[in-house]
Amino acid sequence: MKKKTIALFILASLYGATTSAESLTLEESTNKVMQKMNELAELAKDPANVIQKGEQKYLSYKGKELRINFDGNIKFDLMDFHSEFNTVFDFIPSAWETYWYDGGFDIYPGKSDQCKFELFAAARGSKDNEGNYIWERPLSTVLTTTGCPDVTQKESIFFNTNTVTNDLSGNLAGAVLFAQAHIIPANANEQEKRMHLVGERKTKVMLKPENELDYYSTVTVTATDKAGQVLGEIEMKNPSQLAPNVLSMPELTTTNIDFSYDESKAFNVSTPTTEAIATALVDHDTVVMRTWNGHWNRVFDLEQDNPKLDGKTFVFISSAGYNSHVNYYKDRSRTIVNGTTTVFKNVNGVWILQDDLIFNEIGYAQGYWSADLPKEWLKPGLALSFANGDKKGTLNSIKIGAPTELLLNTIDVGMLVEPRGRFDFQKDKEAQREYFETAPVSKMIVNEYEPVHLTEVMLPDGTLLTDHDPSDGGWHGGTMRQRIGKELISIGINNANYGIYSSSGVGEGENPYIAAQLTAHNTRGMYNNGLQTHGGSGGAGMVTLDSSIGNEFSHEVGHNYGLGHYPGGFAGSIHRPANMPNSTWGWDSSKNVFIPNFSPINTGGESCLDGQCVPAFNGMFKYGSDAMAGGWAMYGAQRFTMYTPYSMYFIQKNLESKVVFDKTSSTGFRKWDEATQTMAEYTHRIENMEVTSVNPWDANETKIAALFENFDKVDLSTWNGHWARNMSVPAASEINKGKVFTFNSSAGYNSHLAINGQEMLVPYGSRLTFVSDGQTWVKDAPFESTKAVHPDKYGVPVTTLVGYYDPQAKLDSYIFPALHGAFGYVYSDDSADLIAGQCALEVETQSGSVLKYALKNNRRNADNMNKFHVNVATSDNPVSASVVCDGQVLNTRTIDAPKLAPIYTVQGGDAKARSAAAFFSAPVPRVEATRYEPQVCNHADGEHNH
Repeated sequence: MKKKTIALFILASLYGATTSAESLTLEESTNKVMQKMNELAELAKDPANVIQKGEQKYLSYKGKELRINFDGNIKFDLMDFHSEFNTVFDFIPSAWETYWYDGGFDIYPGKSDQCKFELFAAARGSKDNEGNYIWERPLSTVLTTTGCPDVTQKESIFFNTNTVTNDLSGNLAGAVLFAQAHIIPANANEQEKRMHLVGERKTKVMLKPENELDYYSTVTVTATDKAGQVLGEIEMKNPSQLAPNVLSMPELTTTNIDFSYDESKAFNVSTPTTEAIATALVDHDTVVMRTWNGHWNRVFDLEQDNPKLDGKTFVFISSAGYNSHVNYYKDRSRTIVNGTTTVFKNVNGVWILQDDLIFNEIGYAQGYWSADLPKEWLKPGLALSFANGDKKGTLNSIKIGAPTELLLNTIDVGMLVEPRGRFDFQKDKEAQREYFETAPVSKMIVNEYEPVHLTEVMLPDGTLLTDHDPSDGGWHGGTMRQRIGKELISIGINNANYGIYSSSGVGEGENPYIAAQLTAHNTRGMYNNGLQTHGGSGGAGMVTLDSSIGNEFSHEVGHNYGLGHYPGGFAGSIHRPANMPNSTWGWDSSKNVFIPNFSPINTGGESCLDGQCVPAFNGMFKYGSDAMAGGWAMYGAQRFTMYTPYSMYFIQKNLESKVVFDKTSSTGFRKWDEATQTMAEYTHRIENMEVTSVNPWDANETKIAALFENFDKVDLSTWNGHWARNMSVPAASEINKGKVFTFNSSAGYNSHLAINGQEMLVPYGSRLTFVSDGQTWVKDAPFESTKAVHPDKYGVPVTTLVGYYDPQAKLDSYIFPALHGAFGYVYSDDSADLIAGQCALEVETQSGSVLKYALKNNRRNADNMNKFHVNVATSDNPVSASVVCDGQVLNTRTIDAPKLAPIYTVQGGDAKARSAAAFFSAPVPRVEATRYEPQVCNHADGEHNH
């Protein structure tokens, strides 16, 4: 039990008389009680204040006659206890319970017997024969706080000081805020773009009553679903327990810390090493280390969590030309530069800098009660009722959106060189968690592919590279960067998960990007200009990364959310104060800390863009910028950039437009339906026809008949400058039965089409479709150009097979080494439906069975091979793969088994999903975030989001 004995005589200056009764903690109150007892004892010494009644003396005070005990202190009367107590201690909240006990009293601010203050009046027994008292005890007190809310040093500088606007209906009025990746108001301004609540994600709810409540009040929040069923009730935490900012140090109970030191008593370390510092601190209270050129080291670590170091001082004086770094507190490091003296002080076993102190004084807002709502409650129709005693306020019409999901496939690829081994995000599970905390998603899966070393590289034009790529490579350039890293591997992995088995070998067009599925890759390759590392681009489901920890990741993934550079200009790209639009803080739900939207470095100044500026917070800390506008991860504990509310609005909108893989759906997928506020079943369809186009001047029955030999559908389009007067199609016959011909006219001149033995006029704006039934071309007849597909296996280890094949058998087809992933989607093969002569990828398994996957029979690009991309369940144990067209084997490769255990992680989601992703991997060194600005490039290939 945590108890404290409080002395009777306490300096009145400890707590001023202006302290609000509503905000007093029990410990503060008891100090004021003893201050008041001391004051009354002094008044009782003045005969003018004393009334004598027989042998008993009384103190006249505010209309009361208070009995004076033998020790000079006041003793309370049982019959008039509450009246006397309330008169003397008018600062004690009326809601607290008080009890008389033998002239003293007990104070209970709450319900717990482990949170109370006891005052025992002085007492003594009867006298013995010599006139001495048999026993005697002085006035004493006991403070028990085990059951009290934890109280840290009170913050005094608040970010959000906006006037409370009532969001509730009922007799309890107050403002409500929510926190997920961002803090958002319960009732946002409709004119302001910011995120709404993500469905099925852990959420903090915060309530600030219009009238401040007693510190020890009980406030509850009760949740009901859309049917009115009670989901549960939670007792809210006291405002003193609202999440602190990420730099607040819980070990500090005061910021009144002296950083001065006596240099004459300091011990000077002779060797600039971590070990020398630690050794010196064992025997010395103040240790000084000096560095200079030739007497220097890069990194130093101060010992953490050692109470024996409490009160000690370490001083770093640098005269070296090189910077040093001192790791001194959890994820914090101080860079030491030439010509500086830096003083570290140890408090309660942890090291601090003077610059750290102010963050124990900065809080998000004052007076907010808080509770964390389980993710299962966050569904449309949720209502929250807040209660304090007989007062109740209800929040209805809470905007809750889709339970969005993000799938990140990750792979490290070396092209004609070994992979770099620096895909830090892939290995750092804590970094994955940190990014999840910045994104408006319910669940994030990170799928790890094994690293790949390509000792030779086939290009879609049939060029086989064995030594180097003859093009000049670079961060944004290089043939292999585009064709292999982005188009073959990234689009290939994505398309395999969509059940699309083949596509054009060049370009990024045949890439549906219907789910929030991204393949992020680290790639490097050997080029004409030497070894080049690629990075800095993102979009359409692909992320090319150099540094994967920091803003390069946030920025390039941001392009995949549909964001451009400097979204919204100044109004959308710069974080702002709480009284302006585009303002928020982040929330790390695992660590329960808020992430401020301003830099922690005291530089003052303004944050500006396009000639508009916002002043620094508290005149000290500059506001940050969006990830798409040159922002960066400003806090070491959160290594990814906080998106602005403006960007977050569009990110969420983008994510809610995507489908999610879902094995509980009969179609295999679901998509958010805004009208019904549900995840409705979604049918995923893929191309089921071989399609080509014909130029107007070539559109005659001979040319089109030849095209129908290889294609199922021929499209003809005209526009000004791309037109011909007369066109014709071959007669309908059994040969072209089921074939489709379309004619879309956007030309200012009429055309004439010979069809079914007649000539028809095709004017501007015509949209014609004909289907052959074997005897005639039927106008507007229905046809199926796509087929519905869904996975057979969900979230299983996969062997992804990619490569190039030439249906014309003129270029050398090529199967790349198998890619091995931990989490993918597998579709049924086409063995039952494959027609004779069909191009196919044939995969033999260890059991001897052969899986056959239909591929396109025609080149999608006239000058290049097609690419294929197929997932096979690793559990099927594939041993070899062959590409076959028209009965001819174009290429064969043996499939190597995976070398590593499959690893994937799940952030958010349900407990079952997280446990399924359990992994055992060695911890990795923490990599700090890197800065990254929007980039501009001039290369001609691919997308240009950098």
